[in-house]
Amino acid sequence: MNAKELETQHNLKKWAAIIKECRSSGMKILQWLEINNISKDQYYYWQKKLKETCIDTFERQVATFVEMMYVKC
Repeated sequence: MNAKELETQHNLKKWAAIIKECRSSGMKILQWLEINNISKDQYYYWQKKLKETCIDTFERQVATFVEMMYVKC
């Protein structure tokens, strides 16, 4: 894994924690963002990136599972 990939992984973990904290706060998102000095654009950018990463990972896992099932049959 190169430096850029490591940085991206670090940012994904950081933002996953931020988004989780925001959602579990019980506050409205925009209110929480303002209190925590986080821009709305950053929040939604990283939320989208996390969703895309999860979907990509899931699709790879499903493809691997299907391939394994096909080989075993």
